[in-house]
Amino acid sequence: MDKNTLDEVIACLPEGRTFYHYHRDRYVLLLLEQLQREHGYTDIRSLRQTAHAGLLQKNFVREWLATQGRADVPLDTLLQHWPQALPHYTYLLSLGRWGQDKYNTWRQTSRPGWNLVLHLNLPMQHQRMMQAACDMDVMELQWRGHPRTDDRLTLAWSRIDLDWDSNEALIEEVQSDWVRHVRGLQHRARFAQERGRQTVYWRRGEMEVSRLQRYAGFLLAQEKIWHEAMLSATLWFLWHELGIRRVYYHSWQTGNAVKHLTPDCAPPRSLYSELPERFGFSRCAQGPDFLEGNRHVQKVRRRQQDWSWYHWAA
Repeated sequence: MDKNTLDEVIACLPEGRTFYHYHRDRYVLLLLEQLQREHGYTDIRSLRQTAHAGLLQKNFVREWLATQGRADVPLDTLLQHWPQALPHYTYLLSLGRWGQDKYNTWRQTSRPGWNLVLHLNLPMQHQRMMQAACDMDVMELQWRGHPRTDDRLTLAWSRIDLDWDSNEALIEEVQSDWVRHVRGLQHRARFAQERGRQTVYWRRGEMEVSRLQRYAGFLLAQEKIWHEAMLSATLWFLWHELGIRRVYYHSWQTGNAVKHLTPDCAPPRSLYSELPERFGFSRCAQGPDFLEGNRHVQKVRRRQQDWSWYHWAA
């Protein structure tokens, strides 16, 4: 998108703290809420007769339904359910910019221009714990070559391209550097501990092994859910804050081709296959209209045998 459109989008998110609360599989309730808005489902019984009945098979939903003792439970009641037994997490959302006016393949955008970045930021407790483990500014541990915030540790981010005229959005990328960095530091800490060392050296500073391991255990409890929390927050933002209804997502092969990603730079395949499919995205042979008409994308398409995308539609 162009810079003016990007600035307009960023103005849509209220300034200050925007909290996003999440527990594992909570995306199911987000999808059910969107289906309710689109189709007017009123109770669980009516939903069981549709192609979306599989969303009711998640454990926390099944366990809750078993306590209700009736088949016509109002859908609104389920949408308000928060399972106390599941660990829950609080994040802070913020917006940023990524790209440039002149096309540069290093930016990994599907077309020339800018992407909106939605950051999923960690609460201050993470920053304090990590700062206690090292003798350098903890914010310097984040890689500057990727989208990040300057005052919060960023757990993950998504990059988004959109077009107001077609009411379409493309989720370009879902990624986390922080989980990978902390996992790598955890391995270093274990290696040091096995050799009787109390500290590890990292990026011009030292880190205390015991505190680093404590933080790694604290963060990596979220290792298996960061991607679904990030995609869930992205869909929530697109649907509820921006009012965009047609959402696309890259498939692994086509996305790599459009963004000129070589095999050594390609992202994990599961993020562009298993993740969108879990959220109910369907494979399709046509991408967003605002991309299909772009000369750069058309040039790539002529060279591709497999041209496929993911599309979410209620």
